[in-house]
Amino acid sequence: MDKIKVFLFTLIIIIFSINMTGQNHFLGIKNGISWSNTSPPFSDNSNYRKAFNGGITYDYFFDNNLSLSCDFIYNQRGWIDEFNYIIVETQPIEKTACIKYNYNYLSFPLQIGFNFGDKLSGFANIGIIPSVLLEANIISPSFDENGRISNHNSIDIKKHIEKLDWATILEAGIAYKIKNRYFLFTSFAYQRSFTNNSSNYFHNDGTKHYGIHINMGLKFALIKNRND
Repeated sequence: MDKIKVFLFTLIIIIFSINMTGQNHFLGIKNGISWSNTSPPFSDNSNYRKAFNGGITYDYFFDNNLSLSCDFIYNQRGWIDEFNYIIVETQPIEKTACIKYNYNYLSFPLQIGFNFGDKLSGFANIGIIPSVLLEANIISPSFDENGRISNHNSIDIKKHIEKLDWATILEAGIAYKIKNRYFLFTSFAYQRSFTNNSSNYFHNDGTKHYGIHINMGLKFALIKNRND
């Protein structure tokens, strides 16, 4: 909890250190799809978890095409382990099932970016992502006497997982000015953690999250567009 308190305090200082009387403040919303996994692979059959991410965005634009941003994002991560099983009927039938490792975070991407263009503009950002763990669970199937999947069990493993994750982010995208002060945007981002995603729970402890995100969103200037 001490790490989380220090992080939140630092985040507040960063936000309020920006000149809040300027005319280059933008708020927005975004959501999209993420594909996440863990590195090194948890097993030979590890695969990507396809999930949701989305939340609120804030950008401050300087006059030299640079920007600072801070987002508040619900960020789903994790991975899937696939395995084969046998159904016993008139003859054995091999099928594939999976165990899902779901980690859900509240993330606060802090980025510095370069922006170019006017009505149709591009941007490229780099930064760090502190994330607070909200929940973590393993969802695995259970089988009946014939080998068929009869149910799915959820095991809460939050107490075994690191509560604060740190990651790097690289993001690029385009924005389109649809109306004075309003922009539609889409972006592609790559994230990679540099802290472990578990705390001595798994046999190969030391794995780290990584993944890609594709987002769309809408942002608007709080006072006026920076180019108006």
